Amino acid sequence: ASGAPGAAKLALIEADKLADDILKKLGLQGEHMADRLEKIKPGELASLEKLWRAHRLRNDLVHTPYFRLASNSASQALLDYEAFFKELKLL
Repeated sequence: ASGAPGAAKLALIEADKLADDILKKLGLQGEHMADRLEKIKPGELASLEKLWRAHRLRNDLVHTPYFRLASNSASQALLDYEAFFKELKLL
């Protein structure tokens, strides 16, 4: 998420897309990623709150005009996605 401008933005968008693809492959239904996340019961996924937090940041990034992505927020969101991937033993 460092380097060229836009690298953090792209990393977040790609991490979110990957996380959503995983949720779909786990059989979670819904039109949007948020629909799939809502189907996960508390306690079923330790990283659920982290995944929600990262997904909300991604939504702000792509849906809020003139949203400014702070580098510390981007770094934290990528760590949150990483926690999800590690919990599922994908990393």
